[in-house]
Amino acid sequence: MNREAAEVAVLGDCGVGKTSLLKRLAESRITARYEPTVGSDLLSLTPVIDGKTYRVFVHDFSGAPEFKLLRSELAQNVSGVVIVVDLRSDHAKSSVSSWFSELEAFKRPAKNPLVLICANNFTERQEKRAEVVALARSKCWDYCECSPTSSNVSQLFHTFFKKVVNSSQISPKSELKDFSTVPRTFGSAEAREALRRIVLGATPYEKLGLRPGASKDDINKAYKKLAMLLHPDKTDLVGAEEAFKALNAARNSLLPGSGTTTSG
Repeated sequence: MNREAAEVAVLGDCGVGKTSLLKRLAESRITARYEPTVGSDLLSLTPVIDGKTYRVFVHDFSGAPEFKLLRSELAQNVSGVVIVVDLRSDHAKSSVSSWFSELEAFKRPAKNPLVLICANNFTERQEKRAEVVALARSKCWDYCECSPTSSNVSQLFHTFFKKVVNSSQISPKSELKDFSTVPRTFGSAEAREALRRIVLGATPYEKLGLRPGASKDDINKAYKKLAMLLHPDKTDLVGAEEAFKALNAARNSLLPGSGTTTSG
């Protein structure tokens, strides 16, 4: 059965520019100030691939050691991994190896995720570049070089997303038309997590974040909380309108006759 969304994890040491690259990708915005990610962030993208629009959830993880358990829990089902490395570092190669070792320790499905090594911050130190390139080739990983100020960020990530989508049997989102004109936003962390759960939840209970057999009151409470986060009039998060409709469908399937709420 085809899945509704692909998941990609972005890994790398603290300060290598993971979030800056994603902001450039999602918002076409260059950021000069370093703002460390606390734990993780989630970005919802809708790339157009071969004329069809897909949903890709991108986990932007903090590189801090104290968040290793969080990374392992949230990255169990990723289909692709981007490891960002700073070529100016004396430990560029060992950093990539360390992140791949952590990746292998994740409890994932049998199929290994696709890996892209993204070398951020160009350098004249050719020996460091050669070491990282050789490691990528030895593992059959993709390799690219870009930075938040580069014009090729979208193209490089789009190429990688295409490989991830094609390898993951993801169903396209036919109602969205053009990646370049669809507004994209990071939104609030709570809203992004709610959207992710609704899209990926296999049952109405999972979509609402409830255990099977939850009471009517619990269902309505969960619905109201999620509706406040995802109502299209209250957020510009990409996919909110679609998730809001799925939320209503989930509530109505558990409480027949509860009525259908629209976004208009």
